[in-house]
Amino acid sequence: LGAAFSVWVTRPSHFDHRWLLPYVFASNLVMFSLMALTIYDCLVRTRRLTRVVRSGLQLDLFDRRSFTPLIRWGQIVSLTFVGGTCLSLLFQSYESLHTLQSIVIYSTMVVVSLTLFFMSIWSVHEALVAAQRRELALVHQHWSKARSDLKRKLAEGTADEVASLYAPIAAVGAYESRVLAASTWPFNPKIIKELVATIVAPVLIYALKIAMGLSRAA
Repeated sequence: LGAAFSVWVTRPSHFDHRWLLPYVFASNLVMFSLMALTIYDCLVRTRRLTRVVRSGLQLDLFDRRSFTPLIRWGQIVSLTFVGGTCLSLLFQSYESLHTLQSIVIYSTMVVVSLTLFFMSIWSVHEALVAAQRRELALVHQHWSKARSDLKRKLAEGTADEVASLYAPIAAVGAYESRVLAASTWPFNPKIIKELVATIVAPVLIYALKIAMGLSRAA
């Protein structure tokens, strides 16, 4: 796929400098083949991470440090793609950017980086949802037992023991509220900022390069 894409980008029939064609074609062939291989490898690793999570990996809903490495891996991969895209944009001319090929290439890179990021995030999200369900099942089990004991003592009319039996119900109810309020998305302010930068940086550089080219042309 990368090699076929390099042929479309090079467009040999529209190449004016024939003596440069072998070099440009060979460099594009190598670059886009390696890029396609990198994307494929990242997708395979992301699917492997998803299989690990779904195979029974149990996360602690309240211990965010336990799944931070999983999130950082997706971030590093996506930011690497974004960094390469931004670096490439800096060295492109207005004429090369103002083509259908460039729009397709850079749009694909941004979409790939975001896809890899959200694929890794989604697997952790599923594991956190499972952890939340386990916590709620345990809470409901203890709540049902404490409620049954309280109802039995109320029916017996032993009011002096009602207060001691109500305390576990209140504690379990408070814990249930914390479990329900816990986020199943492993986001924090730093991750959100990096995600916004992932989207904005390439678009901003591309827009600046186009604006500079238009101003020079005018």
